[in-house]
Amino acid sequence: MHVSRHHYFTEEQYLRREREATERSEYFDGNILAMAGGSLRHNRLCASISGALWLRLRGRPCQPSSSDQRLMTPGRLYTYPDVAVYRGKIELRPGTTDVAVNPTVLVEVLSDGTREYDTGDKLAAYKTIPSLLHVVLAEPDEALVTVVSRQGAEWVVAELRGLDGTVELPGIEVSIPVAEVYDGLVGPEGPLAI
Repeated sequence: MHVSRHHYFTEEQYLRREREATERSEYFDGNILAMAGGSLRHNRLCASISGALWLRLRGRPCQPSSSDQRLMTPGRLYTYPDVAVYRGKIELRPGTTDVAVNPTVLVEVLSDGTREYDTGDKLAAYKTIPSLLHVVLAEPDEALVTVVSRQGAEWVVAELRGLDGTVELPGIEVSIPVAEVYDGLVGPEGPLAI
């Protein structure tokens, strides 16, 4: 991830630039961070998770959104989660029409270039969001899903390795079989050619 450190940007400068940009970037503490594009496997896994959530949430007061929805954490990290679920109305940062602040579930599909950041600083920033109940971290090349869930004041981690488990998101009353998440991407013997 490339960080622009030669100039301090205000949040308003970042938002103005971002709305006119052809490529997306994140913002934190005056720095604009370029985002890498996802691989075909990454994009298919995002679509699979988003689709599974969409099917289970239809007609309910929760709505999934894609990686085009900008999110701001309380610590002022502006980012684009791969998939997000919002319970009820999406709340926006005051003065904006495109910066959500109240996700219930966030999903990140990991990659070699983002794994350390997604499971470290970004996850820590996500955990500060008061409305957030679950963070799902999915590996694209193997059936491995980590679900980080708020239980009271604590965060509990559940790791699902292999195709037999179920991603449990009790905060939105959703269960998704891992085999469904990875259908067409990973088989019993490992990654499938796509």
